[in-house]
Amino acid sequence: ERVWLAYGNRLKGIFHMGAHDTASKYQFGERLAKVCGFDFSNVKRASLKTSSLIPPRPPYIALDGSEIESRLGSSQPSVDDTIRELAEDIQLRIERKPEYADR
Repeated sequence: ERVWLAYGNRLKGIFHMGAHDTASKYQFGERLAKVCGFDFSNVKRASLKTSSLIPPRPPYIALDGSEIESRLGSSQPSVDDTIRELAEDIQLRIERKPEYADR
C-alpha cells in the first residue's frame, strides 16, 4: 500500500519502507506466533556473536524510514500493525487451503 502511495506521489529515490519501530527476528517471530496462535516453545533464541555465518552479519540491521515518512507526511506502520496484517493473510491462506494448517 505504501509503495503505491509513494508511486502515486511520484517520489523518486531510494527509500527504506518497513515498520516505524523495530523488533529482532526472534521478537518478530514470537509476536507473530502469539497473534496466530502458533506454538513458539521450540524456538531458541540465538546470537550473532556466537554464530558462524559466512559472511558475518552486522548486529543491528534496522532500516531508517524517516525519509519516506517525511516525504509522505505520515508514519510507517508499527511492527505490531505489520504482524496483524501478516496474521490476517496467513489465516486467509489457511482458510483457502487447509493443508497449510498442518505446517
